[in-house]
Amino acid sequence: MLVYYEVIKINIKNLLVYRLDTAIGILGNIFSLFVQIYLWTALFHQNEIAELSLNEMITYQVFGILLGTLYNGGAAWIVGQQVRDGSIAMELIKPYNYSLSNLAASLASSLTDFVLKGLPVLVLAILTQKPFLPDLHFWKVLLLMAVILCNIVLFWLMHFMIGLLHFSLINAGWFSRILADVIRILGGGIIPLWFFPGTLRSIFQYLPFQLLYQFPQSILINKITNYEIARNGILLLGWTGLIMVIVIYMWRMNIKKLVVQGG
Repeated sequence: MLVYYEVIKINIKNLLVYRLDTAIGILGNIFSLFVQIYLWTALFHQNEIAELSLNEMITYQVFGILLGTLYNGGAAWIVGQQVRDGSIAMELIKPYNYSLSNLAASLASSLTDFVLKGLPVLVLAILTQKPFLPDLHFWKVLLLMAVILCNIVLFWLMHFMIGLLHFSLINAGWFSRILADVIRILGGGIIPLWFFPGTLRSIFQYLPFQLLYQFPQSILINKITNYEIARNGILLLGWTGLIMVIVIYMWRMNIKKLVVQGG
């Protein structure tokens, strides 16, 4: 475990060098925050929305921005780059598990982005939106932490799987862009699935995308039943397990191909 801790430390130090990227990320998140606040404020003033109040929606949106800083899709790019330049062959002979080191690097990016790009947004939201803070208690915090941790792994698995496609495709980067758009639309991070038509909502609630955003966001603002928590918890474990099996299979097949072809 110590070696992966060192991987995390090294990646955090490397990420802290890119101050311009951090500044742009902070400004982008702040811009997104106020766009969401003004948009939903206008919508609530024009229409009565029975599902939740304006304050709850603002809390929902702020938490969505924070979650976005925790989900890092760099795994696909890292694997793809190493496959294209051949450096993955050298990575495989290093004294640690390649997949776990990639996960450790992703966790380092998640932690760095959350602290540098997420917390400033949270502080600004608290200062500008007085009735923002939700009702939190120990068990809810514990549940949220468990769900978010599982979601980080699920998000990483999705992108690591895309990275493995570079063994077979010249450029699989466009899969990452498609996945980002699908998660943005179907995840409920910006527009909650409550506002979707009934048939679509019934379908989307069983897909893995809403687990990344709407599930934890709904827990935070108390807009979820115990049955839905249990169902989503089972879905989260099920989707994580399924994608993990697919990733393991793809990894073994691709590494076998790499060894047969001599790197």
